[in-house]
Amino acid sequence: MRDYMASSQFQPHRARQAIQDAHMKRTPSLIGYYAGLAVPITRRLAPMGFDWVWIDWEHSAMNVETDYAFMSNGRTIPFVRVPGHDEAMIAYALGAGASIVAPYVETVEQAKPIVSAVCTAPFRYLAGLTDTPVDPERGFWESLNGQAAVMIQIESLEAIQNLDAILTEVPGIDAVWLGALDARPEWLEAVVLYRATVEKHNKPHAGITLAKGDELPADALKLGELMGDLAASKETLALK
Repeated sequence: MRDYMASSQFQPHRARQAIQDAHMKRTPSLIGYYAGLAVPITRRLAPMGFDWVWIDWEHSAMNVETDYAFMSNGRTIPFVRVPGHDEAMIAYALGAGASIVAPYVETVEQAKPIVSAVCTAPFRYLAGLTDTPVDPERGFWESLNGQAAVMIQIESLEAIQNLDAILTEVPGIDAVWLGALDARPEWLEAVVLYRATVEKHNKPHAGITLAKGDELPADALKLGELMGDLAASKETLALK
């Protein structure tokens, strides 16, 4: 991912280009890891060469700036899942050098200010100005706004049904993450609509990758055994 580094590590990577290159098969699919437990874990994983890391600021008290400092000198692209759609939170994550994951986006009205918050003025949503065709020559602002990527999370049936309108009316969304851990039949049918919509707009889709078949429950059992081993070790040490 060094090829997508910005001129300064205080700026986000050229994540938009990295996503587009992978989507167009110019590079392999991007594989990342989830950092939602503690900062030291990221420090250990950073040298392993993952393409990107998901820093979860929504469900944990992660220190975004410190976590980014562990990103192995720019070899891993950091994405921060912000706690909501607040512009100040998005600005903080951008200032730390990250791209943005926006949770629970369901409507056009929610998506527009998210993309606007990621963009640097003068490229903001102003009726009659920035919603009109722009000069094709790539200048300073276009270059700066071509760095941080915007990934939205679709996590409900309503969001899937509104996705076509969102991708039609809100330019600047780089990828769509589907929260697809619901196994009900009606949800599986909705996933078909999601995939068709994403393909219609030629957008990359993203999601969590789980082990297949018996491997997933086996891994879960191993994790449970590990926790038991840690508890037993703690008791043993307490007796000494």
